[in-house]
Amino acid sequence: MKQILFGLALFCGVSAMAQTATFNDIQQNNRGQYTEYLSPDNGSFKVGDTITIGKPATGKDFSCVGIAGLMGESLVPANIKHSGSQAIIKKIGIQFNTLTIKTFKPLSHSANFGFNITNLEIAIANGEVKSNVKPNVMSSEDALTKLKTEKEKLDLGVITQQQYEAKKKELMKFIK
Repeated sequence: MKQILFGLALFCGVSAMAQTATFNDIQQNNRGQYTEYLSPDNGSFKVGDTITIGKPATGKDFSCVGIAGLMGESLVPANIKHSGSQAIIKKIGIQFNTLTIKTFKPLSHSANFGFNITNLEIAIANGEVKSNVKPNVMSSEDALTKLKTEKEKLDLGVITQQQYEAKKKELMKFIK
């Protein structure tokens, strides 16, 4: 019996962590840790992905990218010398209506060196983080099929009306 309960607890813990966050989750302050973030521009950021740091929005220091310390906190803002750096996403979280990404940089001066990116959407808009948008070549037919699937999910109560409307808005640009 203990093994069954342990297995169930482990499954629930893993299932709770295997979540995808969207911009809507940020707006609703759905706090927590996520394994993936899908940005409004169809970018996808997953734990384990490599991201590229862009250029500071204001002169020499970044506004949304900080150097991470030993405990993962931002110690100081990153500066222009970090432009072009690549780092691996370690954590994705939402707190206080802000999406934060914590990274580590392999083969750096310090094993614990990394970046904290607060407010990813602003960082992308300012060019401080390069967007991971992959060209979307979804056909009109594929988008319509996907929309029908989303409508079925709505009808079954699997997703909310808000989630359906967001997906519909995303897919309508491909439907001719």
